[in-house]
Amino acid sequence: MDISFLYPSFLWALLLVSIPILLHLFNFRKHKILYFSNVSLLKEIKEESKKARKLKNWLILLFRILFITFLVLAFSFPYSGEKLSTQNETVSIYIDNSLSMDSEGVEGNKLNNAKAYADQVIQQLSPNTKIHIVTNDFKGKHQLTYNKRKAQEEISKISPSHYTRSLNSIMNRQSLFFQGKNIKNTELYWISDFQQLNSNKIENPDSFKIHLAILKSSEETNLSIDSVWFESPVRKKIGTEVLKFSVSNYGTTALENLNINLSINNRINSLTIPNLTVGKSIHDYKFQIPEDSIIKGVIQLEDQGLLFDNELMFSYLIPNQQKVCLITPKKSDVIATLTKIFKGDTSVELSILSPFEIDYKMLSEQDLILLGELDEISQNLAIELLKLSKSGKIIGVIPGNNTNLFNYNEAFQLWGNVSILSKDTLTMGIGDLQKSHSFFKDVFEKKKKRKNLKENFPSLYIHYDLSTGSNCESIIYKEDNSPFLVEHNNFYYLASGLSKTQSNFSKKALIVPLIYQMLFKSINTTPIQYFITSKTKLVSPSSVDRFINVKSKNSNSQLRVNNHLSSIPTNFQKGYYQLLKSQKIVGAFGLNYDRTENSLIKDQLQNLSQVESSPLISSFEVSGNQSSNLNQLSDNKNTHWLACLVLSLTCLFFEMILIRIKI
Repeated sequence: MDISFLYPSFLWALLLVSIPILLHLFNFRKHKILYFSNVSLLKEIKEESKKARKLKNWLILLFRILFITFLVLAFSFPYSGEKLSTQNETVSIYIDNSLSMDSEGVEGNKLNNAKAYADQVIQQLSPNTKIHIVTNDFKGKHQLTYNKRKAQEEISKISPSHYTRSLNSIMNRQSLFFQGKNIKNTELYWISDFQQLNSNKIENPDSFKIHLAILKSSEETNLSIDSVWFESPVRKKIGTEVLKFSVSNYGTTALENLNINLSINNRINSLTIPNLTVGKSIHDYKFQIPEDSIIKGVIQLEDQGLLFDNELMFSYLIPNQQKVCLITPKKSDVIATLTKIFKGDTSVELSILSPFEIDYKMLSEQDLILLGELDEISQNLAIELLKLSKSGKIIGVIPGNNTNLFNYNEAFQLWGNVSILSKDTLTMGIGDLQKSHSFFKDVFEKKKKRKNLKENFPSLYIHYDLSTGSNCESIIYKEDNSPFLVEHNNFYYLASGLSKTQSNFSKKALIVPLIYQMLFKSINTTPIQYFITSKTKLVSPSSVDRFINVKSKNSNSQLRVNNHLSSIPTNFQKGYYQLLKSQKIVGAFGLNYDRTENSLIKDQLQNLSQVESSPLISSFEVSGNQSSNLNQLSDNKNTHWLACLVLSLTCLFFEMILIRIKI
């Protein structure tokens, strides 16, 4: 059994044993000479007393030396362990440097306490130990090993990071490092507040010995702004907007008169929430739209708990116009109907093309494409529309009086599971609207309707019977319960035309929401906010094909697009970003710190208590009190400091007893 010391440098204090030795060797006490008439008896007593006193002095010296020796050993923290193997020992230390660690714990900043504790762990290791350090940054240097001095330097450089890692990912990282190295008795140290713990089980397939060092958070109330959004996909250019946002109160009591600040393009507004209940709540914020094409906003609250979740940045682009393309024969009645619908709406640009003058390049730039009562659909047009539908474009199919059913069904078969069965000239009205369907969201007001009152729906003079397959949604029905409007794979199929000879749709109010809701569905808005995580995917506009340029205040990046998704690089920081295609701004968003660690530590302790009971896992709290940390460290070793302290005090006791004995 080998004995090691936590603080071997303290052994220099053993030189203090020279003090009692010097006192013993150079005893400067003066002796008084007493004269007696008969000294024969005294000589005999003197010889006996001299021997006893000499033995007493040697014992006092011995106990003094032992007292100092054991006291020094106690402060050097001796411990014993298994004999080191011929190979170098390796210890892996994970230090959680997430944003939740950069806050005040029970005894000071949690990250500083974690670094101090890691330094103590390293000090108690044997000199030839190799140390592997892991943080949430997952940098390349985290696959290296260091000696004790270099490891302490690296730990001192650790700074807060916006990355959050699950414990399973940390385990995988450490396991990958040890893979194939044939290292025995591997120990892992996880120093964290464990606010990322979302499970009561830690996978440990390699049977590592894991020490959990827990930094306890303070019990202060924490508030968080979780997300912001708009209910409508269409952004206004003038007037007011209503922004919705969610706030979480992780405390145990409701808060009164919480102030919220909203900055829109550097114009600050304020809102007071009279009563913020415990848990998550949703609130509205109305603001005046500035005369800018790009909106940059930040919503903030004041909270002394975790600071990184007190504000949330968002940004979006106000498009100049939405583009609608109508493909219809010249002099068609549909032209007048569509022109009337979009008349006076400067946010919509209507293009009208005949089937013989289609520009497919221009077609790809449209948001909504309407086939207005065409007799036939060419094969090239059918193939192109299929491609556009897959990129997010919306296509509305309006049949005509002379529709070629065979030709239409060939195109329909290419697009999906809808077909036209027959043509019907019997007048029939619209029977029912699925008002609860997302297609009609925010279209109809909820009013009490008398049972005998029939709604004034359009009448159909010439209409078709539509047959639908799987994954098709019927949104509007005719009076005979057959579908009138069917949606499938971004195609909207109507069972009748809009000209006067086929229906009176053009005279009914239903025509406006019918066309506009198709347009709204075609607006492929990108999210106005993202969070910095390893799994975050950037949504690109439908017009972007292979690459998208992302621009911020300090950097420019080009990202590869796959199915309109891109991975956000790890070097992206919190701030505002713009999406560009061919130097043209096509989108904007705000990037924020992840919110997964903004719950209080007490929410994690239930899981942690079950984790601690797992085999090969030990745990203890880390505080700002360094001596407390040392005691907890020593409890994990076969230490002898207490025995040394007891022996030291015992020697001091016997020394005092000997001094009091008169010889």
